[in-house]
Amino acid sequence: MNINYEIGLNDEQIAERVRTGKRNITQNHITKTRTQIIKENVCTLFNFLNVIIAVALAIVGAWSNMVFICIISLNIIISIAQELKAKKLVENLSLLSRPDVALKRNGEEGNYSIDEIVLDDIMLLNSGRQICCDSFVLRGEIEVNESLLTGESDPIIKKKATVCFQEVVSLAENAMLKLNMWVRRTMLPK
Repeated sequence: MNINYEIGLNDEQIAERVRTGKRNITQNHITKTRTQIIKENVCTLFNFLNVIIAVALAIVGAWSNMVFICIISLNIIISIAQELKAKKLVENLSLLSRPDVALKRNGEEGNYSIDEIVLDDIMLLNSGRQICCDSFVLRGEIEVNESLLTGESDPIIKKKATVCFQEVVSLAENAMLKLNMWVRRTMLPK
């Protein structure tokens, strides 16, 4: 399909990419599940050894020496409660920090969720906006910080036809990028 970059993708092109699976699907599981949290706090070597000691003490009838089981149980409960609270906070913060993306579609500019991005979408960047997927510059010039990828703290200037990886933009003067990869296949997590 031929794409006019000044207009962006049309509804038919977007539907085709969604149908063929060339759309963005972000990872919603940034934290452990409740089951994982409980399992990791209960099923530990320390707890296993203490259960063996408690069983041995019960067999010999030393009930007064088993007070430590109450302390260990309380420790497990507190650990699970703290981790569940932290999980909830992280999930709430991740909802607040989800950036939207300025895209050009059907000749109009609009803000879209990262989940709505498809391959070959035209992303519009201004100062401080984040590059959400691997892409290349169609128009304009941007200064990017690739320190997450390279460890280099100096900003890099990207010009027309230069590949940009998922990163934070330091400075952009109305740059236009074509997305050539979607988030789940981008280079950053690799």
